[in-house]
Amino acid sequence: MNNNKAENICFNNLYRVYNLRTAVRIALAIGEKEQAGEWEKQADLATAAINSLFYNSKTQLYADGSMSNQALALLAEVAKVEDRAKILEQLTQNILVKHQGHIHAGITGGALLFKYLRSVGRHDLLYSMLKQETYPSWGYMKANGATTIWEMWEKDLPGHSLLHSSFLYPGAWYIDGLAGIKPLSPGYRSFVIQVPRSQDLPISWVKTAFRAPSGLIKIHWQREAGRLQLETVVPPNTIATLKVPKEDLIQLLPDEKGSVG
Repeated sequence: MNNNKAENICFNNLYRVYNLRTAVRIALAIGEKEQAGEWEKQADLATAAINSLFYNSKTQLYADGSMSNQALALLAEVAKVEDRAKILEQLTQNILVKHQGHIHAGITGGALLFKYLRSVGRHDLLYSMLKQETYPSWGYMKANGATTIWEMWEKDLPGHSLLHSSFLYPGAWYIDGLAGIKPLSPGYRSFVIQVPRSQDLPISWVKTAFRAPSGLIKIHWQREAGRLQLETVVPPNTIATLKVPKEDLIQLLPDEKGSVG
């Protein structure tokens, strides 16, 4: 919780760099180049300090090597480019092996963990954490009588709410991961529909309606007998780009007459 342990100092500073880099992108988008440059300098200085103080290059771990710190070092672009694959592999092992597919993060750390995994399309890791029914997990809450989301993973901690906005971050994955709706321009005037790979996600169908600023987007995809079927509704005056996994593409070859069947 609130203490001066290395893992907390590391996380807080990683989060500061993440916010600085977000502010840089906003400043550049509205033409504030001088302010963007100042924030970029601050982010670079903090990045160097974090890597010097908290990163172990031999183990590829930040501070305690928690899911939160590993994911945030990647999300905030603090991790060096040449180390990122190894850091992600450490994170993968942390989730799948050390914690047997469970999440091990709190409110803020969990949100940033999910945000990073969404950004790199690691549906396998997200699904692993969401399908669990033992502590700590959303399934554990349900198995213990929850009808709303708790403030903490534990049910009976004194002073904590059993109706809270703590762990809602899987909701974004339902839109940009399961349904695969990802914006390319402001207001979803152009967007991608990217169907997840079957080997990453053992789910046979997804059906969603997402009210974007540009209008209602509907997606219904399903895999049946090895074939992918997809139906979509695209709002007027928008452009949708469909991305389909290679294994779902039907390769059409010309017959002897040169026609395609």
